[in-house]
Formats: sequence, C-alpha cells, structure tokens
Amino acid sequence: MKENRRTTMTKALLKDSLLELLKEKPLPKITIKEICENADINRSTFYLHYVDQFALCDEIENDSVEKINTCLAKVSMKGNRVEGLTEFLAYMKSNGELFKILMRPDFNNSFRVRFSEVAVKRLAELDYHDNVSSEDKDYIFRFMFMGVLGMLEKWVKDGFDKSPEEIAAFILSLIPSISAALRKREIILA
Repeated sequence: MKENRRTTMTKALLKDSLLELLKEKPLPKITIKEICENADINRSTFYLHYVDQFALCDEIENDSVEKINTCLAKVSMKGNRVEGLTEFLAYMKSNGELFKILMRPDFNNSFRVRFSEVAVKRLAELDYHDNVSSEDKDYIFRFMFMGVLGMLEKWVKDGFDKSPEEIAAFILSLIPSISAALRKREIILA
C-alpha cells in the first residue's frame, strides 16, 4: 500500500533526525524523545510508524539496501558495465552522510551483512567464469566484494575524494587480474 504524502514526510523527518543524532552517539544511546524533539514531531506520531529507534534504523537500512540492489542490478559484464556501478557510487556519494554512518566500524553490522549478500548475489547473476563451480564462485565473489567494500570504506572515510566514475573504473580494472588468477588456479589444479 502506498503511503500518503504526510506519512512519507513524517518518516523522512524521523529518519533525518535519527541520522543526525547517529553522528554524535551510538543507536542504543539515542532515545525516542531525542529523535522526536530533533524532528519536531510528537512521540505519539513516532509510535504510529515505528516500535522503537531500532525499527526506524532498520527502515533506513532497508531503503539503502533496496537502492543498492536496484543499482547493482544494472551492472553487466557486457556493454557499458560501468554505468550501473557508477550509478550506485553516485548514490553513495550523494548520500554521503548516510554512508558515513552505515559504514562506520562501530555501527550495526547488519547493514554490512545485507550489503554483502546483495552484492554477492548480483555478482553471481553476472555468470562470471562459467568454468568455475558455483561453490567456488561464492568464495570468489565474497573475496571480490570484501576488497570492494574495503575500497568503498576508504572512499567514504576520505570524504569521497574521487569521483564515482573513477572508483567504478578502478574497481572494474581489477577484474582482469582476478580472471588471470582464476585461469592460473585452473592450471595449478589440473
């Protein structure tokens, strides 16, 4: 069911309020009262939409993971594969404050886990290296993603010092070395 405009605006205010407070302290130390005061919304309105601050945070994460999934679905190993990846990176950069929070080492690990699952699933859909077993692909894709995640964490930490296009090109430039390593592995295992 589609939300009405007032509900959408109220939820956006609450999300913005929580994100602002998360810059200063961890989620378990943030109260509903603080969120509501910061958003200039009363507590009863908060409780119409959320059970607690954790549910609000979960919705922020859900929204982010959904957008990540949509962007990564556009990445292809054929044609202009940079486009979908660049769109995702541009989304990250334009929501820099959100990703600074979500990717902080001290933040809730569920976002990282969900981000990882979405990315690995999307990599698997690329049908990269047909001659590799699906079990091995899962290891390979998780290895690839953890490297990319490390790059993205650095990019966020460094204040998005490179453009989304530069980061996308950098990530994609590493794929040939992974392909070469896979071919070498096949020779060693043969």
